[in-house]
Amino acid sequence: MNSDHIYFTEKKTILEHLTSGGVQNLKPVIEALLNEAMKIEREEALKAAPYERNPDRAGYANGFKERDYTSRLGALRIQIPQVRGLSFYPRSLEKGERSERARKLVLAFSQDLLDRVNISEEIRPHLVNYSFLPKNLSYGLTIVNKEGRFMKNSGSLRDPDNLASCSMLGGKILYSILNDDKISLQVIHSETYEEALEIVNRQGGLTLNDMWH
Repeated sequence: MNSDHIYFTEKKTILEHLTSGGVQNLKPVIEALLNEAMKIEREEALKAAPYERNPDRAGYANGFKERDYTSRLGALRIQIPQVRGLSFYPRSLEKGERSERARKLVLAFSQDLLDRVNISEEIRPHLVNYSFLPKNLSYGLTIVNKEGRFMKNSGSLRDPDNLASCSMLGGKILYSILNDDKISLQVIHSETYEEALEIVNRQGGLTLNDMWH
């Protein structure tokens, strides 16, 4: 099997998704395009195509790692190429790390807060409902730089990685960007607490670095 055959198969898959679902169902198209872009990045990093014998080869392909990736279309299911022999991470995913960190931070903060409230003998008498649940939480986290300004990467303000705020409201996590007026916020993606927890659990769960104590 050669690389031309692999690329032809991927293009055919993308075309099938597009023709069958149209513009109303772009998620599988974006997933396929992103997966293909990451394969090309890996090939460039390895300095060799799949199954190619090349004296300049820098490493070897080592399968894929499945994970969820937050976008304005919702959570995308993607296949991250793995390698042996060198350090590699797709540039096409680096910009999504802020939304991934925001999800983990909200989950960690929420779980910590729920644990503290539910085990407190002082707070319990003042609770209308017990146990205190994610749907009872309402707070927002503002994402700023060291100067206290909204963080912005290169590119459009509407890039999902230019998150300005991540909040919990009624059991949902809301991801917001700064509007063009640079004052108001616009929600670009939302998911339930349970959906976010499922995504993170598929990625290996929360670690001590994600928790606040």
